[in-house]
Amino acid sequence: MAKVTIFDIAKKAGVSTSTVSRVLNDSALISDERADQIRRIADELGYTKRTIRKPRNRAILNVMIVLPRHRERATQLFYDYSELLHGIQSAIPTDRANLFTSIEQDSLLERDHKKGGMLDAVVFAFTRPKKKIRDLLKQKSIPFLILNRIVNDADYITCDHEGGMKTIISVLKEKRPDANPCMLNLEAVKDVSSLRVKGFVQGMEESGWSKPEDRIFHTQSISAIDAALIRKIMKAGYDAIVCFNDVVAVAVMEVAARNNISIPADVSITGFDNSPVRDLVHPSPDTISMEVERLGNLTGEWLLDRVLNRESDPWQRFVRGKHVPGGTIG
Repeated sequence: MAKVTIFDIAKKAGVSTSTVSRVLNDSALISDERADQIRRIADELGYTKRTIRKPRNRAILNVMIVLPRHRERATQLFYDYSELLHGIQSAIPTDRANLFTSIEQDSLLERDHKKGGMLDAVVFAFTRPKKKIRDLLKQKSIPFLILNRIVNDADYITCDHEGGMKTIISVLKEKRPDANPCMLNLEAVKDVSSLRVKGFVQGMEESGWSKPEDRIFHTQSISAIDAALIRKIMKAGYDAIVCFNDVVAVAVMEVAARNNISIPADVSITGFDNSPVRDLVHPSPDTISMEVERLGNLTGEWLLDRVLNRESDPWQRFVRGKHVPGGTIG
């Protein structure tokens, strides 16, 4: 007979696995009535709590969050990392987790995990861990999670890049059905750009625009977005630019303003991520939300499931963004 898991309890109780995990770990965050119901269901199903390998005398989790180090300063404007930390802390009690950050993956190779520096988990936020780092963590049985990148044999939580791009295409089709769109892709962020390009192509096909693969322009950096590039795009007959993200969209808007190109009268612009940089321009570009705080919430749930409750089932989640209206489509 298969062993009862918290997924079985969650399904019967109609709650999330993180809620079940909190109850079974005696969290004070769940109401007594709900906690009693979940414990009763667990008993009825014959649930046996797994032995937690974490020493009982060390109740605080040590979690390293590895952040990316960008060569180009403008890429620091992509996300608000404080939203991520706030999301994690709202999902797991602050007295149960010690969060610290690093921008050097290779420091994990040198870290002494036995002398006061034991790691309970590692979160790679908006960066892909090197294979040698993944292999090391697996060897040491340290759970790790990847945010906004997809590694098929690892736990990950990511924005639905394809779905988000298809959403912005459908909004563009609704507001400007006569538009002739193209995409301006930032190749430097390869993991994400490949998915957003795929979403652009699928969205264009579903909306009835022809030859979507021929409508993609690539740039290697934000600094390479200049008047010559924008003129090239407009000379080719395109009057709507679907940008890889908000930083690219704002860069296009800045070039347009210096060259007497009116947005959205002359050309429509869309972004992606709902980055803080949108607040610096007027009108703000239409965009798709990157739910960074939600990524943090789910990271907290992952810590509860994977580290505290030692669940072993794959943890792979997609977070769908929503259209955030602006004034750049027309």
